[in-house]
Amino acid sequence: MNYLSHSFIKPESIERREYQLSIAASALQENSMVVLPTGLGKTAIALIVTASRLLNAGGKVVMVAPTKPLVEQHYRFFSQYLRVNGAEENGNNADLFTMFTGATPSKKRIQQWQNATCIFATPPRS
Repeated sequence: MNYLSHSFIKPESIERREYQLSIAASALQENSMVVLPTGLGKTAIALIVTASRLLNAGGKVVMVAPTKPLVEQHYRFFSQYLRVNGAEENGNNADLFTMFTGATPSKKRIQQWQNATCIFATPPRS
């Protein structure tokens, strides 16, 4: 099996699929919306885009999803496969990620925002 090689992605974890790389490359160039059937790797594409963006530009990444289960799924996937700035070797990779939902108090959101690199969230309650 051929795996994706990227310094911010856990080695031998994401299978290399050319269509995903092509979509990710396009998304890195301009605003994009990826529409694919379930199971074809939209989350993997988001991981590739995130890893490349963090490697080249730094900053923060915010991934918003409409439901708590989907936010949790994204959080678990990224926590498992994304490795930023050697954080895994330093034992603090988990500190890079946070998740909040509409039920998370504003005060806690502020603290989580300041400490994390990758934020996974649902929209706030109105």
